[in-house]
Amino acid sequence: MTGQKVCLVLGSGGARGISQIGVIEELEKKGFIISRVAGCSMGALVGGVYCANHLETYKNWIINLEKRDVFKLLDFTLSGGGLVRGDRVLGAIEELIGPHQIENFAIPFTAVATDVQAQQEIYFNSGDLFKAIRASIAIPTVFTPVTENGKVLLDGGLLNPLPIEVAMANRQPDELLVAVNVNANTAPLQLSEFPNKELQVKGKGLWDSWLSSFFKMDTRSNDPTEKIGMFGLLNRSFELIQDRLTQLMLQTYQPDILINISRNSCGSFEFYRASELIEVGKLSFDIAYTDYLLKKEESSFVALNNEL
Repeated sequence: MTGQKVCLVLGSGGARGISQIGVIEELEKKGFIISRVAGCSMGALVGGVYCANHLETYKNWIINLEKRDVFKLLDFTLSGGGLVRGDRVLGAIEELIGPHQIENFAIPFTAVATDVQAQQEIYFNSGDLFKAIRASIAIPTVFTPVTENGKVLLDGGLLNPLPIEVAMANRQPDELLVAVNVNANTAPLQLSEFPNKELQVKGKGLWDSWLSSFFKMDTRSNDPTEKIGMFGLLNRSFELIQDRLTQLMLQTYQPDILINISRNSCGSFEFYRASELIEVGKLSFDIAYTDYLLKKEESSFVALNNEL
């Protein structure tokens, strides 16, 4: 597939969105040319950093984060509207890769957010990259909303967790449509090099125990009797809505290649599992790509038989 152009759609899904780094790496490894990107929430972050030509720098940073590092990046607030401001983590990433204007990207990029008051989607295809990402990742009750020009902006996943039609608006006839759904209702992949990986904080003090408990608020268990906490319940309710919206989108627009990442791959804040999640993305792409090639071969075979 060397030289084949790709219109890439990256979905929302908290830390699971890191897996989309692996998808991008596999696309490039197989010779695809990503010619435009649309992203929502974590998909907007990964897609925006990629289009800014700094994905490798971001990857090297995030795979070295441990639980303590992730927690320190969460600037908690009591101001209302959300638990976390989000300025600290985005400030760290901006310091890492520098400021960027979306309209200057060589690859067209669109980030999707939600205007709560107008009850409609907002598209960022120009302006400051990190303002666009901050609005797109504003998960209700988790991150404080963004107020800009009289608009109250929240996570794009509220209305469009997999913004296929945004990418389709300018899709060219020679572009394959590739979409990554990180909220798939499928069993998570088990990787042999990461057997039941549950990274623990070094030390056995009270702080370390509390930190481990914090990250378990939304971890996924196979035990149906395990009690779900308030945060986990809110987050899974949001994911349920996203799943239904995604299924409706996929009924209307069918990607040439659809990569499914299980919603149970990790919890929303388990960014310290980045290395594992990137490998999940790579393997999930290989599965989807193999399926695409098989279907393509079957279609060619049927067409050939019809000609005979």
